[in-house]
Order: sequence, then structure tokens, then C-alpha cells
Amino acid sequence: MRNYYNKQRVRDVDFKNSRDLFLHGMVGSDNGGTCVSMPVLYVAVGRRLGYPMRLVLAKAHVFARWDDAARGEPT
Repeated sequence: MRNYYNKQRVRDVDFKNSRDLFLHGMVGSDNGGTCVSMPVLYVAVGRRLGYPMRLVLAKAHVFARWDDAARGEPT
């Protein structure tokens, strides 16, 4: 699976193009991912594997966060 962050797509999103809105647009595509689609993919895969991952929303950005209760981090 090849995926990469495509900076040009962040400010130039085509809301009529499903590749800009859904995960299939960044997996196996030259379209690339954005700061929204990539963390969603990483957290979905991480949770499926049993890792304590969460999505974090910030102003105009989304992050993937690892929550580790054993190290005293939020859950």
C-alpha cells in the first residue's frame, strides 16, 4: 500500500470528487491523502490491530494520537 501526503490537495479539495473525500482516494491512487484522510486511515488500522489510538481534532487539522495508559497518557 502506497500513500503519501499531498499538500496541494489540502487547499484544493474537489467536493464533487469522491477521491478527495473518502479513503479510497489515497490508497492505490496518485491523488494522495490529506490531513483528514490519512489520520482516519491510520487510526482505523491501528484500532483494528488493537492499538489505543484516537483522532484529535484541531483548528483546520486532524491528528492521530496514541493513548498509552501504562505510561500515564490519556485514554
